[in-house]
Amino acid sequence: MTHMLEVTSPSDLHRVRELFRACQVQPPSSLRAYAILNGDTRGHVFVDDPARPAWAALHEVAYDRTLYLAGALSAPIAQTILARVRAGGDVVLCLWQDDAPLAAWLPPPDYDGEAIDFTQRAGDLEALAAVPDRCEVRRIDLALLRRKGDYEATVAAYGSEEAALTKGLGYCLMRGDEVLCEAFTGPPVDDVIELGVETREAHRGHGYATVTCAHLVGACEDMGLTTLWNAAAQNAPSVALARKLGYRREQPHRVLAWNKLQTDSAEVQS
Repeated sequence: MTHMLEVTSPSDLHRVRELFRACQVQPPSSLRAYAILNGDTRGHVFVDDPARPAWAALHEVAYDRTLYLAGALSAPIAQTILARVRAGGDVVLCLWQDDAPLAAWLPPPDYDGEAIDFTQRAGDLEALAAVPDRCEVRRIDLALLRRKGDYEATVAAYGSEEAALTKGLGYCLMRGDEVLCEAFTGPPVDDVIELGVETREAHRGHGYATVTCAHLVGACEDMGLTTLWNAAAQNAPSVALARKLGYRREQPHRVLAWNKLQTDSAEVQS
């Protein structure tokens, strides 16, 4: 039987962090895993033994609900972890192409696609940051946070409005009182920070995401932070924007997703 115990104490999370740090290859978009372990964002952390974990699993509570794995895994362990977290919601697992054995241990996903991590940005942002006529760029405060298209997910991820504004950073492109586009970050991890952007549907196709993100990237770099961009491979506008902003390194990876288990009696070992 595979035992799964959820841990929350700082000492237990420290041991899990060390387990992830010991991985020769970090999982795709691993910043989000460390944000959970650092207490900056919310997630569930499971291990086999809190005192001496041989493996660990982290599951985000918001956004993509991504699952992160580390340690000595096997097919039964991986299957038990997936069943446990699927009982609570949807699950996304990002894998490098070399992780094919892990994918083979798991049941067929409901989605099998590809995403790209963009890093190593270079180049001047001044031209990209030019604000359109009758518009302005405003830093996201409490009032604008409450108008974000993904407000509920943002607060769920950070745990509170205050935490989102303290640990995250964002800008809106405004025309009068109308929000055209919004860009926001996750918390920094080892001086690296991930960005996300959303242009309101009625205003897409006008380059507003470029302007908003150029301001956000510039603000992050002024603070000495390195930025990371993640996009689904089929999201052509997001991929094009990453390249336009100057990201030079592209790391494709596989994305598997499973829907929440619908059965009322999921056989999950714990």
